[in-house]
Amino acid sequence: ARTLPSELRILFMLCAGGPHTPAEHVRTVIAHEQKINWDALFQWATVLWVHPLLSHLLSTAGCLSSLPPPIQRSASLAQFAARARWGAYTHALTPILAEWSHRAIHIMLLKGASLMNGTYPAGSRMINDVDVWVDPAHFESAALVLQHHGFVRYAVEGGTAEENRTRFGAWVFFRPRAHHDDLLVIDLHERLSKPHSAYPF
Repeated sequence: ARTLPSELRILFMLCAGGPHTPAEHVRTVIAHEQKINWDALFQWATVLWVHPLLSHLLSTAGCLSSLPPPIQRSASLAQFAARARWGAYTHALTPILAEWSHRAIHIMLLKGASLMNGTYPAGSRMINDVDVWVDPAHFESAALVLQHHGFVRYAVEGGTAEENRTRFGAWVFFRPRAHHDDLLVIDLHERLSKPHSAYPF
């Protein structure tokens, strides 16, 4: 059986409890590991998209200041990028959510976005896209609101948008970089997929 690279094993141990991993646990793991290749550890964290979480845990545990300066800078940048990314989504979604509410379009935030204002402290999670469930009766009306706010519908896996809707019960919308500094993606769902037929993102 293959063994995990040591830095990947350490990363799992540090982040296993998510954003609320006890600070004492983080300090204990670091103290127990005699030699940690911090460059490799942050590379793994970046590949797995948990670099903001790792940075948050190290900062909360008071361990960040004792790490090599390049790692401190990487950690600060990771948290800054996560805050900026969520800030861009918040800025974009605020008028959209207000218009959906005004039009009585019932929605529910799913997955990562639903956890951002409670479970995950600011700067501890990188948001790639935002998943939104919409009442199927108002699916197309909700899509029109997104388009009104600069989002463009996109068909994935080579199919048409209608084929995507039939197969996955969802449409993907993105706001081009020409419209804003950040490429923002919103997945609009009218049904929840079964685990074996999940949306391909």
